[in-house]
Amino acid sequence: MIKQVPAWFLSQFYDDPLHIAGPMPVCMAYGSAVPGFHWLLAGSGWGLVLMYTSPPQIDASKQDERVVYCGTSYSKPPAKLLEAYASMLDPEETYTTMGQVLAKLAETEPLFMHD
Repeated sequence: MIKQVPAWFLSQFYDDPLHIAGPMPVCMAYGSAVPGFHWLLAGSGWGLVLMYTSPPQIDASKQDERVVYCGTSYSKPPAKLLEAYASMLDPEETYTTMGQVLAKLAETEPLFMHD
């Protein structure tokens, strides 16, 4: 069995008639959402999702243009993530790690403290 690890994904969403809780992230095809974590859509239609995933699933997600693998708190934040959440980030700050981005997002949305 391949070990599942937590990782962040930026994902587009779709309406699934089987889920009445709202739009579902495309990235769920590449892992499973961390229990208790609910994604937050940016105004751009993209949203951050914390998931359990594996190296083969991560590799597959990188082939899907509707998903951006963001990694862990120590990973470099992808440009698409910074663009999607620009309204919640400090334009004067240079974000070099996902942890910095998550900490800033957590100032206005505590859900991002989950890591």
